[in-house]
Amino acid sequence: MLKMLIVDDERTTRNTLLNHIPWRELGIGEVEQADDGIRALELAKRHSPDIVMTDIRMPRMDGLTFARELRACLPKSKVIILSAYSEVDYLKSAIKLNVVDYVEKPIDLDEVKRVLASAVAKCAEEQARFKENEPPVQRDAAAPLREPGAEGGGLVGKAKRFIEQRACDPNLSISALADHLYLTPSYVCLIFKQETGITINQYLTSVRIGKAKERIADPAVKLHQVAGLVGYTDGKYFARLFKKECGLTPSEFRRTINP
Repeated sequence: MLKMLIVDDERTTRNTLLNHIPWRELGIGEVEQADDGIRALELAKRHSPDIVMTDIRMPRMDGLTFARELRACLPKSKVIILSAYSEVDYLKSAIKLNVVDYVEKPIDLDEVKRVLASAVAKCAEEQARFKENEPPVQRDAAAPLREPGAEGGGLVGKAKRFIEQRACDPNLSISALADHLYLTPSYVCLIFKQETGITINQYLTSVRIGKAKERIADPAVKLHQVAGLVGYTDGKYFARLFKKECGLTPSEFRRTINP
């Protein structure tokens, strides 16, 4: 799970973000807050946040100065500017600091979610690239595997529920799932695979096959209807997939249930 730091001298803004953003669903497990740049810099050095959202105009140290100082000690932190001031000079300064995004006040929570999701995706992509370049690590065979969902469980659980509820919709897509979670498709796929060991499409297939078994077990349902009832538009493709997953054709499976 990622770490987040909110920097704003307005308590109302900080509380709104803290209480109304689904942090764990976004993949953020720890959220710190500060009311000025100096305090924020102290917290950043102590906690090394992956993402920082900072106001511009604050007492003691403004947001741009803080972002500049942060860049010097934590260059990989993703900085998001949060401010009611949209003057060109501020934006130019933010661009020079490689700020990843800019949110204007008064804040729109949906916009904040989208911006955070984008920053989280950037972090995930960097972590994935880093892991690809790491030398193989010898795993202790006696060490227990991490329980799926131990991290990001809220996200994975919500993704599974969405898939289970809409599995029979032939138009269900990863993009639709990502939109529902306010995340990018690449990030959802990455976290789901990390936490479950299977892809989203593999999970969707398992859910659909499970529903197909229920339909096939019902004598009132015609076999040629089953594919369409569980989200497949191609009956032949469904039959091949069912045999691959179950080792039996739909008709053979029905005979084992209703000999």
